[in-house]
Amino acid sequence: MDPVWWVGERSKGYDWVVASTLGSHEFNEYILEYGIQIAQQGIAVLDRLSFIEPVAKRRTFLLKNKLSNMIVLSPRPKFRAIGSTRDSVTSCWFVFQRPDNWHDGTQVTFGLDWDRVDPLPPLQ
Repeated sequence: MDPVWWVGERSKGYDWVVASTLGSHEFNEYILEYGIQIAQQGIAVLDRLSFIEPVAKRRTFLLKNKLSNMIVLSPRPKFRAIGSTRDSVTSCWFVFQRPDNWHDGTQVTFGLDWDRVDPLPPLQ
């Protein structure tokens, strides 16, 4: 992660930052902290449902930023790590708003059948 790049992005006036932090454990802290800093409204993060466990690495972020929405995905998205036989995890979109945009409560919804889309037509 390049902090200089994030500082340059701050001046562009993004409303939201949308990121997937699945599999990027060593960069999650940077993605969350810099992402919330450059976004005017907040950050939406796709991660495992266990993301909201208040472990030491996320403690400060979870205390400083309001979790306003959670969208739990079902069926589970499939992710395949190289050499792994496990390919699905319970995943969720977590939406954090900047402190000046806070409102009371967290809305929890379920994205049921979210991956049931019509297949693409064959290439010709």
